[in-house]
Amino acid sequence: MIYRLTTYHVPLTDFGTLRSEREDGAWPILVRRGAVPLGLWRVLLGGRPGDVLELVRFDSLSHWADVTSDGLNDRPSCAPIFEIAMRPASRRHPGGEPQMVNNGSVWALRRFVPQPGQRSRLIELSEDHFWPLTQLDDRQFTLGQFHAHVAERDEILMLTHYASLADWEDTRVYTNMFRVSPTADTRLAAKTAVEERARLIDDVGVRLLWPLSRRVPMRESCIETEGGH
Repeated sequence: MIYRLTTYHVPLTDFGTLRSEREDGAWPILVRRGAVPLGLWRVLLGGRPGDVLELVRFDSLSHWADVTSDGLNDRPSCAPIFEIAMRPASRRHPGGEPQMVNNGSVWALRRFVPQPGQRSRLIELSEDHFWPLTQLDDRQFTLGQFHAHVAERDEILMLTHYASLADWEDTRVYTNMFRVSPTADTRLAAKTAVEERARLIDDVGVRLLWPLSRRVPMRESCIETEGGH
């Protein structure tokens, strides 16, 4: 399973045009050929205004090549400025069908560049040690971690859904991450995982995203198979 992450750049007044080209024009063709378009987002903070990200799932790189004629037949009026292929690095990833977007929700796309030899441990700390302690309510839910399979850098990308911009902001404060009956042991375990994860990262970044498409990956679209480090 391969996820293609494409970055477009358009004038701020052209978001609707690009959405129509992709969601109403290109996506039905991709679906008929067996691909699964998952969502379109515009960069809200943490990147260039006018950047739009698109996530599409293919069975494999060979499937991507067959569906898009090696990428030549899957281009809107504006050419992509950046494109990578990613493999699911966590067991959890959006392997199902996208869902209708929730009003007011936002997504965060984090990027981690692991230190040499630390990729698997970095992924494990997030999925097995941190997510179970902090994602017990509906405020946030990480949809998956991905390894850049065809890209210039060895990096991990993590996509997380937040119910609202206020929830994103609130959970940036460590003491507010836990809403469901945190215990002292829970806090200590999460703090230990976060601190170890930070030591294993050479570079990190985050972009806050707002959905453009009507359907996007949600908790209900995630599966727990065919991924993992």
